Amino acid sequence: MAQRLGQSFKVSLVLALAAVFWLSGAEAQQSSRSGDVSDAIDVRVINVDVIVIDKKGNAVPGLLVEDFRVQEDGKDVTVDHFAFYQAAAADRPTVRRRSVRRPASEPGTAGSSTSSAGGSEADARAAVAPPPLTVALYLDTRNTYPPHRERIRTDLEQYLARADESTRWVLASFKDRLEILAGPSADSVNLLAALPSDHGKGTKGVLSKTDERQTFSRIADSYQTCETIPGCEPCISNWEEMVSLARTHAVSEKGRAAVAMTGIADLVGALSGIEGKKSVLYVGDGFHQRAGMATFGYLADLCEGIRPQAQNEVFRLVLEYDSTTQMQQVAAYANSNRVTLNMLDAGGVHAGQRSSVAFASAKFAPTVDNDRLRTENVQNTHFVLSNETGGSAILNANRPLEALVDLDHQLVAGSYSLGFVPSHPASGREHRLKVELVGKASKGRRLQYRRSYQDKKLEARLVDRLISGLFFEAESNPLNISVSVLDAIHVTKKIYEVPVEVTLDRSAFLSLPSPGTTDGVGAREPGRARIWLRAVSDEGGRSSVRQTFLEIVPPSGQDAGPEQVVVNMRVEGGGSYDIAVGVRDEVSREIAIVKTRAEVPVS
Repeated sequence: MAQRLGQSFKVSLVLALAAVFWLSGAEAQQSSRSGDVSDAIDVRVINVDVIVIDKKGNAVPGLLVEDFRVQEDGKDVTVDHFAFYQAAAADRPTVRRRSVRRPASEPGTAGSSTSSAGGSEADARAAVAPPPLTVALYLDTRNTYPPHRERIRTDLEQYLARADESTRWVLASFKDRLEILAGPSADSVNLLAALPSDHGKGTKGVLSKTDERQTFSRIADSYQTCETIPGCEPCISNWEEMVSLARTHAVSEKGRAAVAMTGIADLVGALSGIEGKKSVLYVGDGFHQRAGMATFGYLADLCEGIRPQAQNEVFRLVLEYDSTTQMQQVAAYANSNRVTLNMLDAGGVHAGQRSSVAFASAKFAPTVDNDRLRTENVQNTHFVLSNETGGSAILNANRPLEALVDLDHQLVAGSYSLGFVPSHPASGREHRLKVELVGKASKGRRLQYRRSYQDKKLEARLVDRLISGLFFEAESNPLNISVSVLDAIHVTKKIYEVPVEVTLDRSAFLSLPSPGTTDGVGAREPGRARIWLRAVSDEGGRSSVRQTFLEIVPPSGQDAGPEQVVVNMRVEGGGSYDIAVGVRDEVSREIAIVKTRAEVPVS
């Protein structure tokens, strides 16, 4: 059954991101007992995976740590951990790369590192097995024209059949809410089989284009009607009416963009607690960077020569509906969770598709330049999100298989992991990253790496584990905890209190010898457990995070039973809920995550 994460379309993306930013982490999270310093949840090693590309588009192996320069907020940092990762399948054939758009200087990706810098040249050049890679195939069915979905499905199936066997896959889709349909799983071949047939029947992509054409027609009608009224000057007397029509469409378009970005942010949040490298492959027609830009451009073209100030007025209107800031927030959120965004434009090759058929005169038909403006405006969203997070934008490809294989080949062919320990305490703020090649290593090469990270505090990083636990089936329970849900209590009209009983195996918690003991013999200090919970309803409603601490008395003699604690969660509305419970041994730093169901009766 698909796990659903809903969003009310009345909530702005900014507010949604304000919530998820607090609940996300920048570093990978893995038990500190694993031995991988880069993924220990309490060790603040910031990892930047870098793919070096030559003039022919091939990944470049064999560089040394001395070939790289890393800056945080404009200041040089010391690379403490360095590794070159290469999968065994790196001998895949090279394919054409014309349809992969990247900036001329440096794009990017996130990753992890395991080895210390400063080793011998032979050690530095030797490739090691890469950390786990999880790829979420995200089908934005809400914003994709149905024929586009059908056209690229065959290419997606072929791409998945050729995917690296070590990659874990997630299938996600978006209609009215984000849905995790399958995964994480290494079974890429059968991934698309989990996509329900009705996911190919969305109409929002059609409505977007229809709304735009109808707006053009309404603006043209206003112009023509004014021409028939004595004393009415088109673009002068009826300017406010024409602008109002364009604004109405821009508001609708920006709303669709906000919903789409919220879906991406929700998927990033779901991936946040998964260990290792993570990548999202977005497949859709995209959304507008500047909502209504083509419509405002149409207005300026129509009034050219009549209203001299039209171009300047339209430019100011366009800026009012600019979503670049929100897009950068989504990219920063992805970077904070070490998730790379790769964007595939399902629209393929864009040609001039609007004609004068629907207009009484060619004078009112949108121009080819206007059509190009619309295409570039949509494709810029792909480019900004991928570039900022270190991914690639696959544009103008009717058959994107070659570009997809090329993208996969670069990940498999090899990446460098550069890790550094920040000199400042974790503050939760965003920090900018810059990576350069120095000396001869820089000639004819460009870099892919993530452009920022968010230095999350421990509490926020722990909550990431809950978010992922809510939407993926895998549990981790090294502390041997058990959870049961007691009867819900109706507090107010819409608020319910759900008691969650957590049972702790005291022998699983580490306790330290009391001061004055020798050789570990004698009294021991109590341990300490951190417990935190969150719930999500089947309709997408979310509870706040509840957290408590508990002293764990070491078991001894007859007093060896478990420790129990009841944590009360508050939810809004009755129904079915998934509840994720996290327990952390504050001494050993071991973490357990389990999930349970709660049925809250509707009063």
